[in-house]
Amino acid sequence: MALPTWPALVLPSAPLVAQYDVEHDFAAIRSSMEIGRARQRQRYGDRMQKVKVSWAMTEYQLAYFKSWFVHVAKSGAQFFVIPLRMQGGLADQQARFVGAISYRMLSPTNWVVSAQLEVEAPPVYSAFVVTGIAEVGTAGLINIADTIRGVTLTPAFDAWGIGFAA
Repeated sequence: MALPTWPALVLPSAPLVAQYDVEHDFAAIRSSMEIGRARQRQRYGDRMQKVKVSWAMTEYQLAYFKSWFVHVAKSGAQFFVIPLRMQGGLADQQARFVGAISYRMLSPTNWVVSAQLEVEAPPVYSAFVVTGIAEVGTAGLINIADTIRGVTLTPAFDAWGIGFAA
């Protein structure tokens, strides 16, 4: 079953840049010890991040958004596809609403809608690439930038530990 998509023909196609904020989940758990240093370990490999977004809408767009949120986004329970600016530019992301949505009136016919979305964190370079970059330093990184652009990114969790996703 295909995920619903953000209705960009009716609602603003992208959030306001001035009110756009990305926050990564802390994927480690910390345990205090009776004696000695606290210990931390990775809680999970699947990284999610929260994106605070705002859209400028007319009163008609706001009425449509509220209906779309209830019926299509299932009041925040349903994932949907929306274009968001992440590392590497604007791209479609699977997202869902988390928390309350706020509506601020700018004028009798214009509103700012603010919400928080939960999205999967963008892929990261494999451990092999990260180690290679650390060994060559900034000067070497500049020299091999074209090569790194061609490297396929892998999810944060690498089950085989060799730079390939499971």
